[in-house]
Amino acid sequence: MRVSRAMWVALVCMLLLALVGGAVHWSLPKHNVQSNDIYFSYVEGGRLLAGENPYGRVAAGNMRDDQKYATYVPGFYLLSAITRKLGLEDYLQWITFWRWVWLGFNLGSACVIFYALFERKGVLLGLFGALFWLLNRWTLHLTQSANLEYFAIFFLLLSLFLFERHKTAAFVLLGISLSVKQVAILAVPLYLIWAWQSAPAGARVTSRLGMSAKAAALIASVPVVLSLPFIFWNAEGFGKSMIFEAVRNAAGHVNAPSLDSLLGQSGIVARMPLFGMLVLVYAMAWLRKVRMYTSMLLAMAVFVDFGSVLFLQYFCWLVPFIPLAVCDLMDGGGRREKRLAEAAIG
Repeated sequence: MRVSRAMWVALVCMLLLALVGGAVHWSLPKHNVQSNDIYFSYVEGGRLLAGENPYGRVAAGNMRDDQKYATYVPGFYLLSAITRKLGLEDYLQWITFWRWVWLGFNLGSACVIFYALFERKGVLLGLFGALFWLLNRWTLHLTQSANLEYFAIFFLLLSLFLFERHKTAAFVLLGISLSVKQVAILAVPLYLIWAWQSAPAGARVTSRLGMSAKAAALIASVPVVLSLPFIFWNAEGFGKSMIFEAVRNAAGHVNAPSLDSLLGQSGIVARMPLFGMLVLVYAMAWLRKVRMYTSMLLAMAVFVDFGSVLFLQYFCWLVPFIPLAVCDLMDGGGRREKRLAEAAIG
């Protein structure tokens, strides 16, 4: 009876969140101008339908200045082409359709956040977390500008939520997130570490390596399958497109230069502060100093605060993990997990 009542409370809360969040986000003024990033995903869909490789243009560039290249794994470019082929040729019709889809993923993310907090800490923290996601300025901005973040963030959050219960599904869901936008690649080392640590106490190194290798294969499965045709089509163009964001000149919507910009650095060298801070996050996760959501919060904070490129939609990657990390802190943080691990080993 207690479980049933709790489930009813959760369902009612999620329904109310969906109604409130949906009404707020759909009532916002929309930015449908053709200079938004999403417009160029619409353009790439048209290029695919015309038989043109979206990754070919980058080969003629200098790998520093952005000319609105196709820099994502082709998941959404394929979806863009499919929806245009099905009749959504006009941009306003196309973007209106996708706004409905992204609203669903936006509300889905709110429900995942709510339930993850609700089942561990109760309804108040769940409501806070979901409303923190739905009503903060960065999420509101994302709804207005329309970008791919909602799709990718939803599958990342669902993957994290399912990790302890269904690891195989969690790995595949992370791969789906990567197939649309690669920001979640920051989570891949964490997933490999967690896969290694999930082996039974006393497991051999070969067994742990096998678990991490299986995780890597499952995570890569969806992006690789979608990318193979484009790799065979133009391997150079695809490769350069995938690394472009890692070597391009600094850019952003925020007048707050990153460390590398202030030091006048560019290219891979400019990313050394970012990579160094990420290594520290992964080391803390490896040593069980921080738990799952806190690890993600730190990784995304490093991405936002140390990345050479910072657009307003990037802040949305940080938002969900602020309330979710509270669970880790209220559970005693990494010290509790470390004690449990030491007890198992002992």
